[in-house]
Amino acid sequence: MERGSLTNYLSLEFSNLLDRDKFILLEQITTAIQYLHDEHVIHGNLTGHNILIDSRGNAHVTDFGLSTILAECDSSSCEAYYSGSIRWAAPELIHLTDEEAGKPTTCSDVYSLGSVILQVLSGKLPYHWLEDPLHIMAARHKGMQPMATDSSVDRHHVPFLQECWSWSPDRPTIDHVLSYVRSALPP
Repeated sequence: MERGSLTNYLSLEFSNLLDRDKFILLEQITTAIQYLHDEHVIHGNLTGHNILIDSRGNAHVTDFGLSTILAECDSSSCEAYYSGSIRWAAPELIHLTDEEAGKPTTCSDVYSLGSVILQVLSGKLPYHWLEDPLHIMAARHKGMQPMATDSSVDRHHVPFLQECWSWSPDRPTIDHVLSYVRSALPP
């Protein structure tokens, strides 16, 4: 797409985006994930790198390489495999061995979406203060969340983000996330 990935777009345009622009992007991204979930498909690897921005500034979710059709994947027939970025991945997907790793679910998509929301609202990557993947992994195992304590994200949104980043997979549904994003959309 013309403006590249969401990560690239935010690195170039974040200071020019109004809050309304940010929430319109989030509504587009969340609507795309809701569509997938309504069709019983899990994205499985949602990051700022696989959301592309077109010439008009619209978001398009891409990279369905890890997508899973829910009806075809149950605990006995679906291998637990995850190779997405640890900055965005739900904790149940990140383990030291493939045998311990969980399979992507709608709940893990919501965790990743929470990290995308953080990225759009702050203009920074999840765990932006850490560069080394091993340090990110260590921070995650200590229970650190993707947002720095000095984040520029409006404190009003922090409790919702924390729900999305729950260590337990008991996270908001995609419908709840979309309702939240729409309710936060400035006029």
